[in-house]
Amino acid sequence: MSHSGSSTARSSGRRSVSSLSTASRFDALSLGVSGADNRQPVVIEIGTKLTKVGYAGEFVPRAIVRTQLIDGTPTPVYLFDTKMTPKEQYRTLVKFLKQVFFRNLLTVAKDRRIVIVESVLEPTERRHLMARALFEALDAPSVLFAPSHLLATFPFAASNALVVDIGFKEALVIPVHS
Repeated sequence: MSHSGSSTARSSGRRSVSSLSTASRFDALSLGVSGADNRQPVVIEIGTKLTKVGYAGEFVPRAIVRTQLIDGTPTPVYLFDTKMTPKEQYRTLVKFLKQVFFRNLLTVAKDRRIVIVESVLEPTERRHLMARALFEALDAPSVLFAPSHLLATFPFAASNALVVDIGFKEALVIPVHS
């Protein structure tokens, strides 16, 4: 065997640093094939007139839609209408959330963690209704109810703030102090 043939055999048996890093780039995590926990959570803020939906980490909501269900009836049905029974409110909320996930977010609730941005004055019954709809009807893996005044301080890394929230029916001024 010649000397040049043995050097060729030795070099093909060794791997360069660049080939190792290239090979390791194709693992499951880098390809994004890992579980639902690595996907951005869905953020939903249901207001009196408008609902904002999007993904955590994005600068603006993906969609701002009216907080009403249009399902072929002559007039739109508003969420959490006090004239409806709790069963009707539940059915309306489930239909509304399905529309938001399928039409606006182009995903399904069971694939994403969900953050519900809520007012500190949100009635407990409404929170229970949303949790029931997300867990039972939409099969969400996890739901976090986060106070809107605290979430407003996160982008600025502020531990002290005066949050002014002006909505359709109410305006809130809430101090945040660490």
